Amino acid sequence: MANNGIGVVGVANQARVMNLKVGSSVGDVNACAEAIMYAADNGADVINCSWGCLGKPSVLVQAVESAYCFHGCVIVAAAGNSDHNANRYCPANLKETITVSATNYSDQRATKSYRSNWGTIVDVGAPGGDDWDILSLRNWYVANPQGRFVGELYYAEDGTSAAAPHVAAAAALVLSYRPSFNPEQVRQAIRKSAVDLGQPGFDDFFGHGRLDACAALLDGNPCMALLIQPDDGEKFIRGENETITVRGIADGAGFSYWQTDYDVKTSNWFCRELDCGYDRKYWYYGGEMGTIYVSDLEQDGEYWIRLMAGRTAKRSMTSCRLLSLRND
Repeated sequence: MANNGIGVVGVANQARVMNLKVGSSVGDVNACAEAIMYAADNGADVINCSWGCLGKPSVLVQAVESAYCFHGCVIVAAAGNSDHNANRYCPANLKETITVSATNYSDQRATKSYRSNWGTIVDVGAPGGDDWDILSLRNWYVANPQGRFVGELYYAEDGTSAAAPHVAAAAALVLSYRPSFNPEQVRQAIRKSAVDLGQPGFDDFFGHGRLDACAALLDGNPCMALLIQPDDGEKFIRGENETITVRGIADGAGFSYWQTDYDVKTSNWFCRELDCGYDRKYWYYGGEMGTIYVSDLEQDGEYWIRLMAGRTAKRSMTSCRLLSLRND
């Protein structure tokens, strides 16, 4: 019960929860994929994944794609707690997921007991705490780890596994208020309404900012901007790859134009315009948004790619990807 002055309450306290267990401290990717498909097949609108594994196991990729594309599920994933680039971990590194980093009570990146992962695939940050300061209901079947039980009923938690459910709950709120939204509209509403933290605009640690659930409800039909090709962190080799095709989504009520640009990672600005247009690129498969010729890239290393979509450059949504180029 909310508003009774006792204990804690969830962000979407009227949402129905489907609990699916895929393991204890270690899960099996096949079980994780089966759980995603079970949730999608049985009517889940939002799927929260407070877990991850290295790489991109095909069974997980297929399960997430199916849940997102064919069932219309919003899929939220924890970025991880290793102080690494989140594109190393699945399902956070999949284009279909809303990837969440952890912030603390001071709106800083969580870095104490767990160090939040980061990267261009981070969509938003959300409260994940530092030093176990997120209060949750107690699990009665485990011992008291490091004295983290609070009273008889509660448990002190932190990390991106605690941050991701905040975003999943916000997604449930958005869908309850705007049931016609597709998963990408939900993502963009959460991105656009986030409170900007860190460097102005998008950055590696907070993505588009810290979650603001109330503001997300007020965004009636957000413009969508999402790069879907190349994958974040994808590697290209001179002599084997002559071109790099950029594809993305640009759509929504606030749409009037899109633009793609790129530059070396060490640059503070995206100085090289790639392409632009006024035609909508639709969810789910998007459309082509330019071709980078490898011969035009003077040096090996990492390059940013950015998509902007909206009314003007100053009033646009953005999506970023990182690629690497090397000699064979």
